[in-house]
Amino acid sequence: MVQTLAYGAWPSPIDAALAAAHDGRPDFVGFVGEEAWWTEPRPGEGGRRGTLTAGPSV
Repeated sequence: MVQTLAYGAWPSPIDAALAAAHDGRPDFVGFVGEEAWWTEPRPGEGGRRGTLTAGPSV
């Protein structure tokens, strides 16, 4: 049976501390041909940033 709760009253595995620990904002977005490249924060890895890509060759 599905339980219906009031808006905002459902349990969530994401709390304020977890949300604050992961800013998650991409930065330095650019394109090379049809590929998108960007960096994203890795707070759990000492604050380093990862370089990611997405596009037809990925």
